[in-house]
Amino acid sequence: MKLIVGLGNPYKRYRNTRHNVGFMVVDKIAKDKGVKWRKQFFFRVCVGKLKEEVILAKPLIFMNNSGIVVRDLVKKYRVFLTDLLIVYDDVDLPLGKIRFKPKGGSGGHKGMGSIIECLGTEMINRVKIGIGRPEDGDLVNFVLSDFSSQERNLIEKVIEKAADCCLDWIEFSPHYLMNKYNVKDPISN
Repeated sequence: MKLIVGLGNPYKRYRNTRHNVGFMVVDKIAKDKGVKWRKQFFFRVCVGKLKEEVILAKPLIFMNNSGIVVRDLVKKYRVFLTDLLIVYDDVDLPLGKIRFKPKGGSGGHKGMGSIIECLGTEMINRVKIGIGRPEDGDLVNFVLSDFSSQERNLIEKVIEKAADCCLDWIEFSPHYLMNKYNVKDPISN
């Protein structure tokens, strides 16, 4: 069994923000595969047969505490850490870029930092989605802001490509994923 967790913040006001691209990716997968979300205590979950049995999840607590829910999901569904994939935003990647990484630190992302702390390891597969950095340096307001209409066209393509990466992760090696998605222009691949 595989577990794909998209990170984001709960509540409608955050739905289309840069910080919620992880939610957007798992929502895209669920919609495309026709699986329905069920609300449980601190998360929404879909269980479906994609290429094998896969759980899609969205923690329903604020991003910075995501590790608590991810740890509980791993225990509840008895998922090996090698079968866990986290999808989240990355301000250090330009808008439009995605990166698959099989391990690494948080890179300053508080949600990923919480997951690393709660699971006790950096050996966690992840898909990072570039949202770029703000011009004025106000990171908090930037990640909690919506994409502009011009950015929205690009981010929709990126979400689709990131969803493809997540589905490929189910059956392909990290090396394959890095070669396919960690390229200069992942949208045209």
